[in-house]
Amino acid sequence: PPPPPLPPAAAPPPAPAPEPAPSKRALEGFSPMTRTAKVKGTISNKGEASVDAEATPMGRFMRSVTSAVEKTWHEYRLKRGDAVSFGYLKVSFYVNRDGHVDDLTFIEKSGNPLMDSFTLDAILHAEIAPIPKDLLPLLDDERFPVEYEIIIQ
Repeated sequence: PPPPPLPPAAAPPPAPAPEPAPSKRALEGFSPMTRTAKVKGTISNKGEASVDAEATPMGRFMRSVTSAVEKTWHEYRLKRGDAVSFGYLKVSFYVNRDGHVDDLTFIEKSGNPLMDSFTLDAILHAEIAPIPKDLLPLLDDERFPVEYEIIIQ
């Protein structure tokens, strides 16, 4: 009998995808990570999201809150650059139905009082939109809970 045919040559494995360019935020050394008590999981600017949380009413509102805080934080950072140093801080607060910040507290301070101070100012002065009416029934006391971590690299 004739010999069995040889298997076809295996194709070489595909080349790995190139690393994506760092985001503008990463280049500026600011990396927020936020999470709410009502939305399970983490929203982060690193890696791929396993769930498109921004497609939910809570996810969309959280993104609007973090965008407002980040915008104001960067404005303050440019004005008070001498106050920025490597570090980590974590705060928690609530956004009330009118978009105002309530009960802002430190969970962990950075060790740099100037940076802690202008971060609190940035959160308090961020132009946060009122909570959407369709989201209010999902919240305790019509307040949106936020935990916010800031990592300065």
